[in-house]
Amino acid sequence: MTTRFTDLAAPLPPELAAAVRELGATLALVRLPPLAEQLEKGDLEPAGWLTGPEMARLAGYRYPKRRLEWLGGRLAAKLALLALETTTASPLHWRIDSAGDGRPLSFLLDQDGERPGPEISISHSHGLAAALVARRPCGLDLQKTTGAVGRVRERFCTPDEAEALAAAGLTGDDLTLLWAAKEALRKGLGGTPLTGFLAMTLTGAEGAGGRQLTLAVGKGKEYKVLTGWLQEHAIAISII
Repeated sequence: MTTRFTDLAAPLPPELAAAVRELGATLALVRLPPLAEQLEKGDLEPAGWLTGPEMARLAGYRYPKRRLEWLGGRLAAKLALLALETTTASPLHWRIDSAGDGRPLSFLLDQDGERPGPEISISHSHGLAAALVARRPCGLDLQKTTGAVGRVRERFCTPDEAEALAAAGLTGDDLTLLWAAKEALRKGLGGTPLTGFLAMTLTGAEGAGGRQLTLAVGKGKEYKVLTGWLQEHAIAISII
């Protein structure tokens, strides 16, 4: 079962994989169309990956698209947890729940019951699901490049930020990287409500095993966000 599912995992570009490792995190990607095919054929049984409470949550989704996205994200999270916590051998050693604000939480199940596990962030977009696991608060975002981002640019990108992107050689579709970076950072920072897009300001862009954007929040507090491309998807990773 594990081997079959691992075959569905999308490979990471080497430079992105190396950058994630340097952050002390693990990242897993799952392609949703092949996952749907295996489920349809009966080649993959979710019960081999999900605990009882997780199976009950899966059964509660009425719409096939949302059900598949949720499952793909949870399976990606199990793979990322197994990669970070190499002493655990089974995805059933982990239970993933949700906090009151919707943020995913991991719990390690052992002979003594269960205890909180590493931090998790999950994202999905147009046929791809991903999960980031780290020992510090983290945020992950996937965004497929579409014209929609450009149409709402004023909601997340100021004229000064647009100039900064252009100065760094980022134009056109690269605008999606900024959207993803801000979404990943606000997930990592947490809180209710989440930090607004225009409350985060782009202050720098440089290469670091992938494009690294620097965002300032509040009174000059700056955070590095790793961004890159997975074909037509922008990906952004924030470790707080």
